[in-house]
Amino acid sequence: MLRTEGEVLKWARRESAHLGGRRPIDLIETDAGAVEVFDYIEAYIREQLDKAGDQDDLSSKS
Repeated sequence: MLRTEGEVLKWARRESAHLGGRRPIDLIETDAGAVEVFDYIEAYIREQLDKAGDQDDLSSKS
């Protein structure tokens, strides 16, 4: 999880396998690229929330 502005910038400047080896900072220069980056971020957040929900489900069944 990215907690600081520095971590976000480091992530944005790195090539991402999830974005076809492209850097988020380069992609956000166009509308289409920005949509791709934000779609990836949204999918990542949903995945993390689903994982957290699965953990909650497991703890409540104990």
